[in-house]
Amino acid sequence: MTIFLTSPADVRKLQETLLTYEAATGAKVNMRKSRALALGALDTSKRIMDTPYHTDVTILGFHFTNNVTTSAHVTWSTVTTRVRALAQDTYNRDLSLDRRIRFVYDYLLAKIWYVPQIYPQPSGCLRQLNTTISWFLWREDIFRVPLTTLQRVEGGQGLGSRECVSEE
Repeated sequence: MTIFLTSPADVRKLQETLLTYEAATGAKVNMRKSRALALGALDTSKRIMDTPYHTDVTILGFHFTNNVTTSAHVTWSTVTTRVRALAQDTYNRDLSLDRRIRFVYDYLLAKIWYVPQIYPQPSGCLRQLNTTISWFLWREDIFRVPLTTLQRVEGGQGLGSRECVSEE
């Protein structure tokens, strides 16, 4: 369970809600597994419900710190590394170009569709992803079609990397 509080006054409401939940269900919140991350000017000397403060937290694959730029960089770096590793693991399979394009679309890009919804792309990330995709698609081939051509819906393969990871 992930809970975001917007003010210190919400701590009291959270405690009351958790007590009501525990009384109704018999379940207990494991405070040893709980983490608090202070954003902004929140006083970290006061513990919330005996939960220690941390400088970073990972929730559903997203890295959070009290700095958006750092959070975005760490999250994008992790995702880019995963995409590169998956491409390397699959590189030696005997796949046609059409199958490699399907793999990029269905597996490699699927690893990143959700990330731009939360974090802006750090500079250089798109270049790294395009390099990984080009390397995977063309392997040792001399003849190469530009990724921009493959990304076209008409006259290309509809490879969707532009929609999900465009650099702004």
